Amino acid sequence: WYDRNADRWKQVWVTEQALLPGGAKEKTEVRELTSPTEIRFQGRYPGRGPGVVIDDRTTLTREAENRVRQLIEVSKDGGKTWVSVFDAEYRRVN
Repeated sequence: WYDRNADRWKQVWVTEQALLPGGAKEKTEVRELTSPTEIRFQGRYPGRGPGVVIDDRTTLTREAENRVRQLIEVSKDGGKTWVSVFDAEYRRVN
């Protein structure tokens, strides 16, 4: 959804465990990394355990006509290292 006050796109995920840490996530567009073929969303949420914070980023990239790649990565060390947790390609089917 587009947040007019922030002048940025936002992405919201709600899982079946919405009330648990990480069950609901809001990520905000990182404008510096947005281009005509790519958009990045990034957010932060509490992890499971005291003091655990998880940085979460999603990158959507137009790969070709009618194809988009979605890469989701997480970091537990403040963004020093990232681990891929989801990597998929979506294709339009006519």
